[in-house]
Amino acid sequence: MADKTNFWAVFVFPWRPKNTLRFGFYILVGTSLIFAQIWVVNYLASGQVPSIPSWWLLFLVAFSAFFVLTFRIVGLLVENLSKKLPEGALLRSHCILIHGILESAGLAQINRDQLIIRPLMGGQITVPLNQIIAITEHHWYNGRPYLGTTVFFKLKVPDTVSDKWRLGFGVEDGDQWRKLLYTPNKAT
Repeated sequence: MADKTNFWAVFVFPWRPKNTLRFGFYILVGTSLIFAQIWVVNYLASGQVPSIPSWWLLFLVAFSAFFVLTFRIVGLLVENLSKKLPEGALLRSHCILIHGILESAGLAQINRDQLIIRPLMGGQITVPLNQIIAITEHHWYNGRPYLGTTVFFKLKVPDTVSDKWRLGFGVEDGDQWRKLLYTPNKAT
C-alpha cells in the first residue's frame, strides 16, 4: 500500500522529510497568490498592465527556499533524536509536544508499558501507561488545527510523573496511537 500523505499533516509537521518540499511548494503558491492579487488590484486602480519586477519572482522563490531549508534542518535534528530513544518501540512517530509552556517538535514512542516523548529542546519525558489518568483528543489545540487524521492527545498524569500544567502531543496518524494509548486504560 502506498504511503498517503495527509494534506493537513504537511502544515502540522512540515519538518518530516516527506512534507518539507510540499510545504515549500504551498508557501510558494500562497505567496504567489498574494502577489497576483496585488498585481490585479494595481491593474484595476491604474487601468494599465503593470510590469512584474523580477525581484518579486526572486523573493517568492527565496521565501519558499528559506522555509524548506529551515524545516529540513529541524527534520535532521529530530531524526538524530531517534538515536537517543530506547529500542523496542511498538510505535514511533514525529510529534508536536506541549509540556508546560514549551511547544516543540520531537518524537513520541510507545514501548510495551510506557510512553516516551523526546522533544527537540528539553529533556525526555517518560510516562508509564498505567499512570495516565485521562486522555482527551483535540482537533484544535494551542492555536494549531489538527485536521484530517492528525490528532492532539492531551494527557492528565499525576504530579509524580509531570508537574507541568499541560502535557500532550500531536501526531499525524491518530488511529494507530488510539489503539495503543487507550488499551492500558481500559483495564484500570
